Formats: sequence, C-alpha cells, structure tokens
Amino acid sequence: MALSARVGETYKKRLIIFYIPMFMFLTAMLFPFYWMMISSIKPDRQLNSNRISPFFVWPRYVVTEQSLIDLKEAGLPEEILAKLAKIKARARLTDKSLVKLHKARVPPEIISKLERLKDKEFIYERDFFRAVKKELGARRSIWYRSQLLRNAELKNQGVIKERFVKILKRKVGKKQFPQYESLIMKHVESRHSFTLQHWELLFVDTLFNRWAWNTFFIATVSTAISLFCAVLAGYSLSRLKYPGSTTFGISIFVTYLVPPTLLFIPLVDVVAKLNLLDSPWSLILTYPTFLIPFSTWLLMGYFKTIPKELEECARIDGASRWQAMVKIILPVSMPGILSAGIFSFTLSWNEFLYALVFIASPIQKTIPVGVTSELIKGDVFYWGSLMAGALFGSIPIAFVYSFFVENYVSAMTGAVKG
Repeated sequence: MALSARVGETYKKRLIIFYIPMFMFLTAMLFPFYWMMISSIKPDRQLNSNRISPFFVWPRYVVTEQSLIDLKEAGLPEEILAKLAKIKARARLTDKSLVKLHKARVPPEIISKLERLKDKEFIYERDFFRAVKKELGARRSIWYRSQLLRNAELKNQGVIKERFVKILKRKVGKKQFPQYESLIMKHVESRHSFTLQHWELLFVDTLFNRWAWNTFFIATVSTAISLFCAVLAGYSLSRLKYPGSTTFGISIFVTYLVPPTLLFIPLVDVVAKLNLLDSPWSLILTYPTFLIPFSTWLLMGYFKTIPKELEECARIDGASRWQAMVKIILPVSMPGILSAGIFSFTLSWNEFLYALVFIASPIQKTIPVGVTSELIKGDVFYWGSLMAGALFGSIPIAFVYSFFVENYVSAMTGAVKG
C-alpha cells in the first residue's frame, strides 16, 4: 500500500516536473519547423489570406462536371443545376488568353507551344499546369507561371468550405439553398490543397542546390581551420604558463565580444587586396575571425576540467608534451572539441553579413543570402519558397545537433569528474 502510494506520488511529480515541461519545450522547439513545412506546401490563395487559420492547409470545394451529373441523378431540380453549372471548375487557354500572353511579351516560340493546349479543357489548375510543364519543360513552366495565372481562363478553382457555402447561397438563393444544402454538399468535390509548386520554384528556378553545396563547403573548411587553431590556443592558454598568457586569454575573450558589423569594414579592404572578392575563400578566411576566439574560449574552460595528473603520468612514462596532448588530452577532450565544432559549424552555416558583403554572383552565394536575395523581388515576397528554403536550410543543423547531442551534453558538464 505504501509502495503504490509512493509510486503514484512519483508519477505525479514526474508529470509536473518532467513530462509537462518537456512537452512544452518540444512544442516550442518543433513549432518553427512545423510552420515552415505548412507554409511551404500551402497554395498562394491560402498563404496570402488573413481570413483563415494559418496553422493548417484547408481543403478546397469545387463543382465539377461529375458533381453536376451526380446531382442530376440525385433529383436536384434543373434550375438549381443550371445555376451550379455557372460556377463549374475549369482551366483552359482561349484565343483571348493567347492574345494577352502576346501583349505580355511572351516569346512567340512559347506561344506556339501553348497553342497546342487551346482546345483542351481541364478541371483543375494543377492539371492545366501539368500539361503546360509537359509542353514547355519544368524550368520554362515556372518562368511563365505568373503570366499564365493572370491570362489563362482559370475559373472557380475552389475555396474553403465557409467561402464555398457563401457562394452557393448567393448563386442558388438564400431561400432555396437550405432545402438542398445537404444534397449539394454531399456531391460536390473536396480536394486537398497541398502543393509542391513552392519547392519546385526553389529547386528548379533558383540555384538552391549550388547554394547548399557552397554553404556546406565553406562551413566545413572554416570550422576545420578554426578548430585546429582553437585546440592549440586553448591547450596553450590552459596548460602552459608563459609571460603574457593571461593577457592573451583576456584579449581573445574581448575579441569575441567585438561585433562582426565592425570587423567586416576593414576585412573588405583585406579581401579586396588579396583578390578574393566574390570567392568562397573570402568567407573561409574571414569566418575564423569570429570562430577562433569563440572556440578557444570554449575549449580553454574544457581543458581546465581535465586533471593535470593524466598528462603528468604520461610525461613520467617518457611521452613528450606533444605526445601527451595528442594521445591523452585530445581523446579525453573530444566531447568539448565536437561541441566547439557544432557551434562553429552552426555560426558558419547561418552567417549572413559577410556572405552578403563579399559575394556578389548568384552561383557563389550561400543559403541565407541566396534565398533572401533571389526570392524577394522588390516588394514581392515568395513566401512559400522562402519557407521551403528556410526549412531545407535548417535541416542539416538540426541533424548535426541531434546526432552529436550526447557529446554536446558531455562538453557542458565537464570532462572528468571525481
């Protein structure tokens, strides 16, 4: 009896102290990823609407030819069917659409290919654009998508349920609609609104794959350089005693506090004189200016938690200081080194200012600069593609943190206890 009461009490304590706070923490941590995912697969109509909840992708309701046939078989009066036929979903290219495209300065060879679709009628917008993609190719279909959206005849492509009911009331009549509401809503078509057009725009119409490779290459090389220098500097400042070591350690900490917005001004002149502007090496050589002070400061504290007796025993057995450091200290301090590497890689991956200043050509840009510069055109924001770029740019960092989380926790708690 006493044991069961104690177990129940323990569960309540865990629920309050651990499970509920952990649930709130995971919700707050994962919500940005959920938001980016939902925003990247929403159609533009829902993405730009402030009348519906932004946390979900809502289905679309449409009246199709099959809906009219089913309603006729279900006994819906002819006058009601005639009214519903006026809001039937269709997507097509007409002669008027082609004339508008010509006035919009679409090249004649593109218009000649689109003329093959003139006599074809589609129900949904996405079926229409699949046919356009087949005629023009993936890249060109994205280039001319905005012109086609403005000039093609895309009628009644579906709205959310509340809006659809209002349209039916207006078309059928407020007095007649309640009588046939359940019958009509039973036979109209409801389709999901998920779309991958934003992903397609990101991967086909931009150089996102190249930006991802540039970001990975720059972050990896700059992190490796910074870790090599930080390990030597951190070991020296924490283990060796020589004139000026304390002052040098304080100087490194003060250097870390200097904001990059001040450092990039003289660095521009240095990079220009080295003829490295608009090159990944301009970032590889400048990122260590803020990575090395941070990594050194972090590793200094970690090296101090390693007992000196380990190194002294190795020295007594005949090992040199270099051998003691490589074979004894570095293996023990691997969690701290990995922790500094994670932080350095994250800072390099997310860095924006230096990449914006030193890189000009689109093919050399990194993800933070490329996504914001190529997907924001004046006052036009491609929100779906921006969220897709942010999502795919965040996944590698989340993977690195989750993969090395045990080493990260070990680094925060110290090297050797007792």
